[in-house]
Order: sequence, then C-alpha cells, then structure tokens
Amino acid sequence: MDVIKESEDFDHPLPTHNVDHMVSKSWLEKYWGKDAVVNVVFSEKRINQRVGSLIETRLPSPSFGTTSVSLNAISLAKLFYDNDQDSSDINEILQEAFSRFLVSPEIDQMLNDIGRELLPGFCRQQK
Repeated sequence: MDVIKESEDFDHPLPTHNVDHMVSKSWLEKYWGKDAVVNVVFSEKRINQRVGSLIETRLPSPSFGTTSVSLNAISLAKLFYDNDQDSSDINEILQEAFSRFLVSPEIDQMLNDIGRELLPGFCRQQK
C-alpha cells in the first residue's frame, strides 16, 4: 500500500485489497537471491489470500539460465478469479479466471501453456 500512496498520491485505506508480489518473496530469493526485482499486483484480499495459499507453493523451478518470470497461472488467477464460492480445486480456479479472456487459438494456446505450469495437461474450457 505504501507504494500506491507514494506513487499515486493516494491515501485512502483499502481494507479489502492487498498489494502483493506476483510470485512469493521466498521463491524469488531461492532462485535469484536478495537482489531480485518483482512486480506487484493490487488484488482483492480474499482472492489473493485464497489463491496464494493454494497454488503459490506449486510454481515450478525456473529452467537453468532463466532471468525472469512472465505472466503465470498465479498472477492471472489473482487478477481474474472472481467467484464468491470457496474452492480448493486449482483447475476450477484457473478455468474460471481464464474464462474472462477472449476466445482465439492464440489466446487459448497461451492460457493452456500457463495453466500447465501448475497442472500438466491443463486445457481451458471455453464457455
């Protein structure tokens, strides 16, 4: 929240939201040390905490020589999952979050590749 207050001159309390790392600090430090730089996302607290507790620990190790992490299933779920029902089913969470994207072969391929980070064989169900 301090980042938003400083960069946006915004000082309104937002108790229902979090500013969170796109991947966990411990995961970053494990592979890149304390000098790693990370983007943050402004997300609804209940979704951030639910998604984080379920799937952040499942993010795979980066390949040798990797210097960055692109959009991943965790970040997309935090940004686009919007279901009032609690779910512990990672596939269900990803399906719901990914349903908010347009349908096209290129987007489907991208989302399926991202989903497979956590669930081998993941395939987005189109609505």
